[in-house]
Amino acid sequence: MQLVYDSKILRNVLSSVELKGKYLTSTGLKADSLGEYVKIIATNDGWRNGYYFLNGNAQTFVCHYLPAIIEESESFVIETAKLHKYLKNMSGEVTINISETNCKVSCDNKRATIPTAILHPHEMALDKFFHASKEKAIYTEELQPLEWGNKTVLNGGVGLKSSHLSKAMSACEAVGHGIYKFNIMDREFTITSRKDGEQYSEAFEVPTIGEATVEFTGPMHKGCLSENVNIYFNDDSMIVFIADNITIARAPRVVV
Repeated sequence: MQLVYDSKILRNVLSSVELKGKYLTSTGLKADSLGEYVKIIATNDGWRNGYYFLNGNAQTFVCHYLPAIIEESESFVIETAKLHKYLKNMSGEVTINISETNCKVSCDNKRATIPTAILHPHEMALDKFFHASKEKAIYTEELQPLEWGNKTVLNGGVGLKSSHLSKAMSACEAVGHGIYKFNIMDREFTITSRKDGEQYSEAFEVPTIGEATVEFTGPMHKGCLSENVNIYFNDDSMIVFIADNITIARAPRVVV
């Protein structure tokens, strides 16, 4: 597999699938990332051919798509941080050659080599999410119910600027809870976090469809690195963020 892109584009892709931010733990919010590995899939078996960068686990899925002409479908797994640290030292066009044993990165007179992995730690979950979303999770300016897989339809939806989403969720982190409540009601979208009598919320008059409420955890806004994002969910359902060439899915918070 060979990829040739500008270093900034590749670093942006890796940042989106790393999902670095504040995660809820048993001791409160903690800086972390989604995981150590990225799975790169090159595919030419559909209308949306190109490279797909995937990361996730049983509760979370992130996919960043780069269009390209692909001659042969294949996939490899790489440690994200190792690739990212070498790309930071390169500017302009970068060539990445990936084989079963290693990943070679080159730019002008700079060279780096890192090992490849056999499988992503959450390979089965990634494959399930990927096949459910590949040709259905596409950003559109007009909101409409989102089909996910063969059985799920998310009828609640909101469209807003990614910067507004990021600022609102970052402000909610001041509450210190790490649980975010998204609500669509009377054509208004609200983001809220509350804990022990403290509460912070922001309301937006933006395009919406349906009415729904969901709670979830995790810095999903960190992956929406484009101008606009659509967000889809039902009551207490999976929540899906779709930005330009980026898809993020997160299971709802379940209270036992």
